[in-house]
Amino acid sequence: MLIAASAALGAYFGYTVGAHVHVALGVVFAAAALGGELLKPLAVQGTFDSFRSREWMRGLSCTALAAVCIVYSLAAELSLAAGSRGDLAATRQAAADTAKVSRDRRTRAEAELSALAPARPAEVVSPLIARLKASPAGRDCERPSTSAARRACGQIADLESEAARAKRRTELEAVIADTTAQPTDGPAPIADADPLASALASYARATGHDVEPDTIAPWLALIPVLFLELGSALALVVVRALGDPTPPPAPKANGEGPVDDTPASEPPPAASEPVPVAVSRPKTPRRTSRGRRDAAANVIDLVKARGGIVEGGQREIARTLGISKSRANEVLSDLAKSGALEVATSRTGTTVKLATG
Repeated sequence: MLIAASAALGAYFGYTVGAHVHVALGVVFAAAALGGELLKPLAVQGTFDSFRSREWMRGLSCTALAAVCIVYSLAAELSLAAGSRGDLAATRQAAADTAKVSRDRRTRAEAELSALAPARPAEVVSPLIARLKASPAGRDCERPSTSAARRACGQIADLESEAARAKRRTELEAVIADTTAQPTDGPAPIADADPLASALASYARATGHDVEPDTIAPWLALIPVLFLELGSALALVVVRALGDPTPPPAPKANGEGPVDDTPASEPPPAASEPVPVAVSRPKTPRRTSRGRRDAAANVIDLVKARGGIVEGGQREIARTLGISKSRANEVLSDLAKSGALEVATSRTGTTVKLATG
């Protein structure tokens, strides 16, 4: 995935560089960048393999190729990362400036409103002003000649001042309401254009280093770039190392082979039970050839008497002739070998019949 991500960024950067001239040139640049990005991990793996096998010239060639691919990839990813961070910081800075202007405007409105003298609403004051101006005493306020005119004109001036204060109060309250209200579907207010740089600058100041966020911000673009570069360049090396581990050789003793550290198994304890003693059985007397011939003749006569076939096998023959099953087995085996009988064995038993032909 890291190789694919690095290749995609390199191809996109190549396309944006070439597309300023022509779309076809952008496609060519993107194809070249994609090839270099895919070649980068192979070149790094080739460098490791060549130096491991002491192929110095091949290793130097792979190193040069890997360096070229990595330099281009670094430039592409650093340009995209820095541009992306710069655009984001500019957008956030504009939003932060707008929020600051709004806060300052609300603060000034609140301060002016608190210092403003109280006044009745304009809907109440305006009819009073109109009534006084319509009276005989209030018609000649430019040059009041009588005490009644001067008194009426003074009242009119006070009411007009109160009306102006009421109007200004309404305007300030509208400003405060407008700057205080938070949009329900918009982003939250932004305090810093680059919060990560601001946080790192705060940590640096806490340790006694006076660093501004603007100084740290350009270096932060290196973090994702180095992550992608190291991950994509060394991906094949890591995969090969994990997939083909080489275990360390086992230590040898006197050059004769690996030492077996496994403790020798102890002999099993002696059995507590008594060992049974084998009892010798008396040997069965050897059967004579004449006895075999007689038994064979009896078997053939039995099969002929049964119509040339006997089903049930050895047990039936042994029971009929009055001999043991093992003796019947020997006789049947001899007759089958000589071709006098055909013996077939199945799950249901042994079938004996006279040989045909």
